[in-house]
Amino acid sequence: MDLLQTAVPSHLVHTARQQFAKSPPTIYTEHYSQTSVVYCRLVGLEDVLSCCSAQDSAQLLNEFNARIDQIIKNDKI
Repeated sequence: MDLLQTAVPSHLVHTARQQFAKSPPTIYTEHYSQTSVVYCRLVGLEDVLSCCSAQDSAQLLNEFNARIDQIIKNDKI
């Protein structure tokens, strides 16, 4: 079992892997009343992070997550 399957239902893991294999990937969503879950692939992110220190990589990912949180809050998603 991989890390993703420890935190995400198996049907979502299967669907996400199918979507990520497509070029370009399509958007997959599920809606729940009390939570939002976003899965995405940031094309080229691996290349960017490989040029950064671990600390800078963590900061970049935290800033990205903060921006997503702000978009969700502003749009009342």
